[in-house]
Amino acid sequence: MTNKNLDGLIPDAEITDKEKILIETCDEKISDYMVFFKNVEISKALESVSDIISSTNKYIDDMKPWSLAKEGKLNDLKIVLKASLEMIRIISILFYPVMPDSSEKILNALNISLDSEKVLYW
Repeated sequence: MTNKNLDGLIPDAEITDKEKILIETCDEKISDYMVFFKNVEISKALESVSDIISSTNKYIDDMKPWSLAKEGKLNDLKIVLKASLEMIRIISILFYPVMPDSSEKILNALNISLDSEKVLYW
């Protein structure tokens, strides 16, 4: 969708309250993940990632980027795609310790390096 509607570029868009809620949920789950991973509670850590995925799926379903694209609401589409791609980036990084090959493929597709200073943050 980003390729088709935005020339494959990750949009620079201002977030709204809906994205702020998604970010807060994500930040809470990242904190949980870090504690669980540090305590070698891997299945609980992965549950935290699953919660982030569920929140992201709900966000995408609620925002309906496919409808935004059809309706030509480019600014709203940019916001939704930016948030969605950020969440995909974060999820990929969180999965990296248990699924390094898959995570790396996703991060490469997004042109993201694991060496980035802001790896887990927006």
